[in-house]
Amino acid sequence: MSISSIGSSANQSIYGPQRAPSASAAASTGAASGAPASNESSSTVTLSPDAQAFAKFNSEGITVELVSAAGVPNLMNPAGYAQQVAAAKASGATSPADGKLSEANFNSVLANYGATSTQADQLFQSIDTNDNGTISNSELLNALGNTGSDRNTSTSQGLLTLMDTNHDSVVSGSEFITFETSLVSSEKASA
Repeated sequence: MSISSIGSSANQSIYGPQRAPSASAAASTGAASGAPASNESSSTVTLSPDAQAFAKFNSEGITVELVSAAGVPNLMNPAGYAQQVAAAKASGATSPADGKLSEANFNSVLANYGATSTQADQLFQSIDTNDNGTISNSELLNALGNTGSDRNTSTSQGLLTLMDTNHDSVVSGSEFITFETSLVSSEKASA
């Protein structure tokens, strides 16, 4: 199931400019050493209440994507999403066929968020739970959902650290959806 969020900016980029982590963020997340963030880092990244709701959707197999359209009011609020999800579930709406995310596409998206190739490779290996060389949409949703329920693992902290583009140690709903949308948009339909 896929729920789309309509943003208010016609020129909103889901990738945006690459933001290099600050020196303190790089030191606390292991970016300087190329290792993904771990539960031993001095700064744990958490989810805002909005992002927690989106992680819960992911854990239920629901993809939430960000789209933008000129002149449409911003609908970024959890109550609006709850209503959309309830309506989608009631209508029996389903998502398109489960897509696959190649390692090259995954690494490319993560590079846009400041990940080193070593970090991206390690995260890919931990998310590709069936070791088939691709990340399915369900594997991706499972990993993103775990950021809400099991955020102290190295995989969850690695993802949360990359999502936290303003480096305030809290992933906002907007940061979460933008990250998820970047990854889902890179999926290729299964053959």
